[in-house]
Amino acid sequence: HTPGLKLAIPSTPEDAAGLFWTAIHGDDPYFILIPKHIFRKQMQVGSVPPVPFGKAKIIKEGADVTLVTWGNCLELATEAANLGIADIEIIDLRSIVPCDYETIAKSLEKTGRLVVVYEDNRTGGFGQTIVSEIMSKPEWFNLFLSPPQVVAREDVHIGYNPIYEYAALPDIDQVVAAIKVVME
Repeated sequence: HTPGLKLAIPSTPEDAAGLFWTAIHGDDPYFILIPKHIFRKQMQVGSVPPVPFGKAKIIKEGADVTLVTWGNCLELATEAANLGIADIEIIDLRSIVPCDYETIAKSLEKTGRLVVVYEDNRTGGFGQTIVSEIMSKPEWFNLFLSPPQVVAREDVHIGYNPIYEYAALPDIDQVVAAIKVVME
């Protein structure tokens, strides 16, 4: 909520490295929030291309539902897509300020359905900002075949114990339920 700052939340080690490269070589102030699951992933390090802020990545092409996510929730989105309940297009935002609304809108032209999955609070979370921005433009609002859905953490604290952490964060059942709602 601070004008002028750029904010990224990468989902993969490659994107984290590419975003850091861009931030180090840029002139603007940047925040890169690293989800802890990235530190647990092992990978071979080779050449990592710079990743521009404000450019989303289409992880999987689909025709039925546009699922927008970032950070840890990319794993939930991929798991949901692998269930085969719908042909899901997965968009990893990578950076949320600036946000790549154009990529979301292009995907909505194909699918007409939107599900946003993220770990932050439901109230005042960035997923609600995405829905608000897309719905506020008449040319994008008319793309919807069903009401967009948000899957987020309810407005509760996350407990320190992993049991409480997983109980508070979005899960695959919530993602599947949201996909079913938009497919009705």
